[in-house]
Amino acid sequence: MTVWAGTGSDIVHANGMADSDYALIRGGYGRDEIVGGGGAETYLDGGPGRDVLRGREGYAQMVTGTGRDVAYGGTGSSQVDDLSGEGDTYYGGPKEDLAMYGQAPGAVRVSLETGRGQLISGTKYDQLVDVEGVYGSWYADELTGNAGSNHLFGDVGNDVLQGGDGGDIVDGADGDDIVDGGLPSGTAPWPVGDYVIGGNGTDSCTGGETTDGCEG
Repeated sequence: MTVWAGTGSDIVHANGMADSDYALIRGGYGRDEIVGGGGAETYLDGGPGRDVLRGREGYAQMVTGTGRDVAYGGTGSSQVDDLSGEGDTYYGGPKEDLAMYGQAPGAVRVSLETGRGQLISGTKYDQLVDVEGVYGSWYADELTGNAGSNHLFGDVGNDVLQGGDGGDIVDGADGDDIVDGGLPSGTAPWPVGDYVIGGNGTDSCTGGETTDGCEG
């Protein structure tokens, strides 16, 4: 299923999808409400404007775009792309949900403990609720987990990553990173211990039961 809503304020619901179906739904200028179907995967792009995006049972990949948007992950796994600390709200769900800051225009500070993500140089912030993972920007980010099992990925830049409690996967990726897995107590499907990955660059790693690519 492919839907282009066009300009104006639209309501699009992808009903009647089979479990194996894929849906691509794009909004346009305006305040849109886009609801994914119950298929295997849905891609929801609100476009410019203050939009509401809702995933359902399957995997939902959502793009908030410009405007202060609200995204709901649904009961399946989900991710929200193009977050940049401009005031979006992301409600995850019972499965793995990822906040993606790869397109942010500067370094970000994201804490799953406080549920906030923002540009380090900014004053606005995104609200993150029931979100387990964060992918950082191309800059020097500060990413912090919570008491649950988290997946933190620094991407490019000299990042500082703190996993906190729980069995975490903490990956500095490129750059000279400081990576701390924190205290382990995770349950399946996450490892009980922390998996700390330094990545490329000269990295400092602590708190990991398993480490890879760490120089210090």
